[in-house]
Amino acid sequence: KIDLDPAEDTPIDAGDGQIFVATQWQLMWWKFRKHKLAIAGVIVLILLYTTAIFANFLSTCDPYKFNKLYPYAPPQRLRFFDEDGFHLRPFVYGLDRQRDPRTLGVVFEVNKERKYPVQFLVHSHSYKFWGLFETDLHLLGIDADPEELSETFFLLGADRLGRDQLSRILLGTRISLSIGLIGMAISFFL
Repeated sequence: KIDLDPAEDTPIDAGDGQIFVATQWQLMWWKFRKHKLAIAGVIVLILLYTTAIFANFLSTCDPYKFNKLYPYAPPQRLRFFDEDGFHLRPFVYGLDRQRDPRTLGVVFEVNKERKYPVQFLVHSHSYKFWGLFETDLHLLGIDADPEELSETFFLLGADRLGRDQLSRILLGTRISLSIGLIGMAISFFL
């Protein structure tokens, strides 16, 4: 029988004995590499677990701090264009809170007077990195006073208490992904 060598995509003759002397791990690896969907799944899992490990570093706001002025605030869109043209550094516009005169509900409007540039490696709220040491370094943020309530950075919006949705989702990945690992470990043990 003739099979394909997954490393070189060349026919392997069963008579040369390469398949017969391969270890179980080599056979599984050859079969796995042929399956493109499995490789894509592993890449997605690596990205998800990396996000869970570095959730505090990736969060843009303190996930436990609520802002009573911004319940259900809409997402702030990253922008590269304004009335002056194109900018290499992305920015967000501030949000103004107002009441709709017809429904008396709170609505938010983009305030083009307040423009906040988005910066990399920003010092913001502090957290314990992996529970070992305290730091305040974050991947993304705006250059603003974190204690001032009028400055917001909600990339995915805010919940009913004015908490940043992106930061809460990032921290939630830790719980969701650890449940899968714990369940698998328990079933493996049993």
